[in-house]
Amino acid sequence: LPGGFVDPGERGELAACREIKEELGLDLDVSNLKYITSAPNNYLYKTVLYKTLDLFFEYELDSAEIAIVAPDEIQDIQWIDPKTMDLEAIGFISIRTVIGERYCK
Repeated sequence: LPGGFVDPGERGELAACREIKEELGLDLDVSNLKYITSAPNNYLYKTVLYKTLDLFFEYELDSAEIAIVAPDEIQDIQWIDPKTMDLEAIGFISIRTVIGERYCK
């Protein structure tokens, strides 16, 4: 579940593609990105609580072969069926909520 922040003046779709490139080294075609939904979130950085709006996208890959290109941000890659995912293992409430609503009904 890679993610990141939208830079000032950047579209959400382009930010999603940029973050995937930075973290996983994948070049995504923005036209194949599928918008799912948005959800409010709280992001605590140091001692400041930021109110954010998370954007959720899906993208169908041609191959399951991906690599970590940002080891300072990503420790491991796992393919997990969202229908059987342990939602409590996900750090952000917004992500738990969206995955739960979309896949675990």
